[in-house]
Amino acid sequence: MPGLNSLRLGKKENLNAKKIKGILIRSFLCLFLAFAFTSTFAQTTFSGWITEETGSPVPNAIIIANDSVVAVSTEDGTFSFNGNYQKVKIQVRHTGFQPFYRVIQPKGNEVKLKFELDYLQLSEVLIEEKARTDNLQKLSAKDISEIPSASGDFIQQVLGAQAGVAINNELSASYSVRGGSYDENLVYVNGIRVYRPFLVRAGQQEGLSFINSAMVENINFSAGGFAARYGDKMSSVLDITYKKPKKFEGEAELGLMGGNFAAGSASLDGKWTYIGGIRYRANGLLLGSLETRGEYQPQFWDAQFYGTHQLSDKTEIGLLAVHSNNRFRFVPQTRETDFGGFAQALKFTVFFDGQEESRQSATTTALEINHQFSNRSKLNVTLSNFGTVQTENFDIVGQYRLDETNRDFGSDEFGDVVRNLGIGGFLNNARNRIDGNVSSIQARHSYSLGRHFIRTGASYSIENFTEKVKEYQYVDSADYSIPRDPNQLLVFENLRARNKLNTSRIQFFAEDEWKIDLPKDAELAINAGFRGHYYQYNNQFVAGPRASIAFYPKIINQINDSLSVNREMVVRLSYGQYYQPPFYRDLRSLNGVISPDIRAQKSTHYVLSLEYGLIIWDRPFKLLSEFYYKDYDNLIPYELENVRIRYYGENSAKGYATGFDVKLNGEFIEGLESWLSLGVLSTEEDLFNDREEIYLNSDGDTIPSFSFNKTPVDTIVNFPGFIPRPTDQRLRFGMFFRDQMPGFEDLTVQLNFLFGTGLPFGPPDFNRYKDILRTTSYKRVDVGFSKEFIKAGKEYSGLRKNLKSLNFSVEILNLLDAQNVVNHTWIKDVSGGQFAIPNYLTRRRINLKLTALF
Repeated sequence: MPGLNSLRLGKKENLNAKKIKGILIRSFLCLFLAFAFTSTFAQTTFSGWITEETGSPVPNAIIIANDSVVAVSTEDGTFSFNGNYQKVKIQVRHTGFQPFYRVIQPKGNEVKLKFELDYLQLSEVLIEEKARTDNLQKLSAKDISEIPSASGDFIQQVLGAQAGVAINNELSASYSVRGGSYDENLVYVNGIRVYRPFLVRAGQQEGLSFINSAMVENINFSAGGFAARYGDKMSSVLDITYKKPKKFEGEAELGLMGGNFAAGSASLDGKWTYIGGIRYRANGLLLGSLETRGEYQPQFWDAQFYGTHQLSDKTEIGLLAVHSNNRFRFVPQTRETDFGGFAQALKFTVFFDGQEESRQSATTTALEINHQFSNRSKLNVTLSNFGTVQTENFDIVGQYRLDETNRDFGSDEFGDVVRNLGIGGFLNNARNRIDGNVSSIQARHSYSLGRHFIRTGASYSIENFTEKVKEYQYVDSADYSIPRDPNQLLVFENLRARNKLNTSRIQFFAEDEWKIDLPKDAELAINAGFRGHYYQYNNQFVAGPRASIAFYPKIINQINDSLSVNREMVVRLSYGQYYQPPFYRDLRSLNGVISPDIRAQKSTHYVLSLEYGLIIWDRPFKLLSEFYYKDYDNLIPYELENVRIRYYGENSAKGYATGFDVKLNGEFIEGLESWLSLGVLSTEEDLFNDREEIYLNSDGDTIPSFSFNKTPVDTIVNFPGFIPRPTDQRLRFGMFFRDQMPGFEDLTVQLNFLFGTGLPFGPPDFNRYKDILRTTSYKRVDVGFSKEFIKAGKEYSGLRKNLKSLNFSVEILNLLDAQNVVNHTWIKDVSGGQFAIPNYLTRRRINLKLTALF
């Protein structure tokens, strides 16, 4: 049936046509969808924001996608870029923060991201990106226990990384800033003043410093030119804030020289926060490397607690309580010291009898109340009390001999004694005790008014000290007593005093911060204020201005054809008058009696600084350089014996300090922060009415001399003028370098290197013009090897899931076994010549340490 066939064929043709049409439609749809998908994928937009742990935005962070720099975060922390990626590895880098990594498979045409950066695991300078009006640097406090340290004082290691800071004794927490003494530095913990020990003579007696590094949240430091809200010291300020945990956290450390445990948490409603810590330190392993052999029994421990409670939406109270107990006992036995040079090699040998014991007990309590009147107004009131009892008792008898040794390298008797130059003995005795108490109340108010931020404050403190001084030193050198008197037996030094001081002081300040917008998006940040101080004991009132002005230009640097970065740069000029009214030890003269005529010392600061952000190897770096000049007036001269400062008890000098500091920190090795620092310094003082009288005999020789003619016939008078201050360290270089073993990323190496030129010293006769000799340079290399068994950010099962990290460290302290000199012992030979016997610090030691974070 043709018709039927025709009909069937037509239907078949229609069906084929429909199939073809369907195929075409489906193909078109597939092509359309593929095109649409490809177009969408090619135009994927990545956007988001970058913050730190506190939620504050992080500007100028570099976002790297698949190893290509693609974006930089803005002032509010936001960023945006487009990319054609099926899988993208994103890195976020910023100086002062840990590098952040994330792998993303984009879905859709827009991806929202949020990165929360964590502070570096290193005590490095973290420059705040917002315009700062003061001369403070914010230092990282995250996991600073990774730094190899002989003292275990990791805050000391933080400061040692800062340009302008000199630490020349690994056993001590004392430090010098830009030529100032150890007593010229301010230290605060939660706004509470921290005091140095009063009776410590040597670094090994200090024990634990006040600050528990496991409890630290923020560290702010200034080496000069700091704002009026900080107190009255002439060199620096260190401002520590303890943590207010948001959830349970803790740290435990155990090593061959002690350990610590700290933990804190918060209530479910967030109204209660608390953190506490216990530390124990026993430096017997380290002290065993000292040249004086004997039985060392150091025992240092402390307990600390800090808690807060939110009474209402506007009122919070906080409590800080610290108790420490440091005990140092030593029974010396023998000492052998080789010194001199190729021209004359000498050996100093001592046999001891007796013992020494020192104790320090201190308690600090503080109650603070914070009330927020409004979004613009806040009041802080703090009541605090510091009490301490410190004693030192020693009876040390020594018999010594000074010998010349064989210096012929080819001789079988090389190093043996060839002749004796002198014998003698000494007796050191002390029974000293000091009881001190300082009670304070302070109020601080801040108010925001437009572009101005105004701070005011006042404090009143009562100081009570009672001290008994009873010590003497007898020296029998070269068969006669020093000082020599044929008619009687005299001691070399004899101090007897009973001091009692009950006084008070009032301090107040006011300062204003404001910012000025300039053309081309530049900005000026200004801080100006003044500070006043009245000290009842000497009835003196002092006041002085302080100010700084910072210029923030907008500098555009082209990284590639499509990306330009607003490079951070700050030029700051600071000025201030810093009066230092005397504290108890400043009042004590060389004879042990307090002097009522001491006035406030004064230092005027001029500081010019430059901060600049760099991009090196596609990684961020920070360069900080400062030029400074300090003019001193009404100085109290002092002698430095190890870490003990002995003041002359009079304002009898003027002086200056000048130099420059520079520091570069960043990721020299990708993902690991390192730093380099360099400081050049000159500081001198001129004592009023000091003079040197040189006596000549009839032969024209000076007296004393090797001549038997001791009759003076003429006198020459010299006026020394400016001489170096005891902390005049002309050049200082520091380096901290971190690296990872290739293929073993959980194994890291930390190298800490310090070099400083020699410090001035002289004979112990309290004639400052003689202190123009120089010690040998300070050289120290500490190396730490750390194995990370539990890595932060990874998930584990079993007991390991409760730990954030677990590290085992091996520290080689003083890797080069350098003999660093801390001070000198002076003796005379049979001919009347004087010899300075160097007293060395610790030698090479190995420490093992296990650290856990939870």
